[in-house]
Amino acid sequence: MSRRAGRSSVSAPPPDGVPARILRERGAGVVVNEPEAIAVQLAAWLAEKNEKGVLPLLPETVRDGLSRSDQYAKVEAFLQEVAGNDS
Repeated sequence: MSRRAGRSSVSAPPPDGVPARILRERGAGVVVNEPEAIAVQLAAWLAEKNEKGVLPLLPETVRDGLSRSDQYAKVEAFLQEVAGNDS
């Protein structure tokens, strides 16, 4: 997903990797690795944009838990747990 634009994105990560899983689970974009499949998806989005004038924005919930501050809080909590520090 394009975080700033709030629209779907095409991604070509390993199909069984974490980024691909996140995109699929959240409906944030399309995961494809073949040039033909990328071209088909881009053409579909272009046709939709030409028909409607704009591509729809993704729901705000697509980004939940993925901001830098959210991720930092998770890492900090993990490190505190590993270090045995409850503060």
